[in-house]
Amino acid sequence: MNGLTQKIKTYTLVNDARISIEIINLGSIITSIKTPDRNGSVEDIVLGFGRPEQYLGTHPYFGAILGWFADRIAHEIFTSETFFRFSLK
Repeated sequence: MNGLTQKIKTYTLVNDARISIEIINLGSIITSIKTPDRNGSVEDIVLGFGRPEQYLGTHPYFGAILGWFADRIAHEIFTSETFFRFSLK
């Protein structure tokens, strides 16, 4: 197990309606949303991997909330193929 794998933490949010969401601290990736169907059977409805460390490899950003640009906006300017200006309010 490498150092980054050891730093992956899973956070679970649960409500009274038996809906739960699991999020890992790697890009705030949603790894699971479990919700009851119309018959009351709880199922996971998220497409993704079975183990958090699998998100360390190349993948199509399954469940990612924060994209590739997170933490790259400085001084209200972000440059990609197009120039963007943001307000830091």
